Amino acid sequence: GLCGEDVGLNIFKPRYFHISGEDRGRIADPTSKVRVRAEKGQRVLIRMLNAAYSVMRIKIHGMEFECVSMDGHCFIDPDKPWLGAYGYEVGEEIMLATAQRFELWFDTTNMEKGSYRVDFEFIDWVKKTPHNLGQGPYEGKATTYIDIV
Repeated sequence: GLCGEDVGLNIFKPRYFHISGEDRGRIADPTSKVRVRAEKGQRVLIRMLNAAYSVMRIKIHGMEFECVSMDGHCFIDPDKPWLGAYGYEVGEEIMLATAQRFELWFDTTNMEKGSYRVDFEFIDWVKKTPHNLGQGPYEGKATTYIDIV
């Protein structure tokens, strides 16, 4: 498709969605290795990689956080004062392209204890909707939690 012809790279019909090896049915389980657990007062760094063949939309409910690095490039450097972490407001979405990496940082000191839901949607390149929309277990959505205890 590099010379303009359509070779079907936009045709992607996945049937399985995993986060760190967990299928979407087990991700929200309290014993899941995907669930983040932090003590109140801890600072947490989450490294994310979109290893899918589609765009991934992520929404972390109820918390502010910062992106401190993207694709291995740190935004914080004392020798470059014009750089800085990119802050996300409560409810703001993250969009990760294929193979893109983000490092997210948040401080739990001023946060309420509880579970904060994290939604992932694998987005169709053309339709801009979650893959397999409305197809139950094959729908391109997953949920996990960040627990502050």
